[in-house]
Amino acid sequence: MELANKLEQLINEYLCESDEKSIQHILFSIPEHKGLFYILDSFKLNLKSSKPLSLSILFTFNHNTRQGKFMVDKITRTNCFDGFDVIKNRRNLMYSKDFGNNKPKIIEMAKHIISSLFPEVNTNAIGVELKRIEGWHRLEGQNIK
Repeated sequence: MELANKLEQLINEYLCESDEKSIQHILFSIPEHKGLFYILDSFKLNLKSSKPLSLSILFTFNHNTRQGKFMVDKITRTNCFDGFDVIKNRRNLMYSKDFGNNKPKIIEMAKHIISSLFPEVNTNAIGVELKRIEGWHRLEGQNIK
């Protein structure tokens, strides 16, 4: 739950009022990490003015490895993604869902997914990318407290 609170803090700290109205989607990218552990690698906000808010969770894995098979099994056994659209191919498993303009609902769902799937996540490994209208701002490798 600590990580989810930090993510909410980042959203509130780095988005100004005009940004909040133009969020297109939030993407969490979770790559394979040593053994059977996964670290939340990046938190991206792509800001565009014409589309509704949506939450997309993208899992990338190599299904030929033991870790990849474990990851697919772990993800498919959870009920975190009930009501989400699913896209799956040889290397990717993606869940997404539109939330209209309900930013609090997106934050609530993101907290639920992270705390359910990644209780062991290393907050020191968080990289944050915020794409704003005026360009990219990158915060990476910081210990977010």
